[in-house]
Amino acid sequence: MNPSAKDFLRAFEEVSAENIIVFPNNGNVILTAEQASMTYEGAKVTVVKSKSVVECYSALGLLDLENGSLEDNLSCIEDSLNNLICAEISTAVRDSHNNGVEVHSGDYIGIQGGEVKCAKPTLMDATIALFASIIEMGEKSAITVF
Repeated sequence: MNPSAKDFLRAFEEVSAENIIVFPNNGNVILTAEQASMTYEGAKVTVVKSKSVVECYSALGLLDLENGSLEDNLSCIEDSLNNLICAEISTAVRDSHNNGVEVHSGDYIGIQGGEVKCAKPTLMDATIALFASIIEMGEKSAITVF
């Protein structure tokens, strides 16, 4: 379930911090988080427009909470999100034709950038095909798999 603005405000109160960085990790929650951040007066609240946990983990790995200023950290987060390719594998619940890919119920589907990139009968085949589509986009400096 998506949190309400009241849920965010309660969380902000519980944190009791001077600066709060919010990672909604869901495109449907960003607006609510921003709405709550504009009404909260107990701290400076910054909402990062993250749409997935992968984006959040990437950004959190770059934070320097000991030596970096809030602005420096927010700059690192922005750079991280601008240079990140986010992909996931899920299981198809029905037959479909999506982005030129024939999908059958039960297939493992590789999704990148909100688009279906592949549909395969096994998890390993889908993983390999999804990685191949990412590699075609150009050289990458790191890959993290959850």
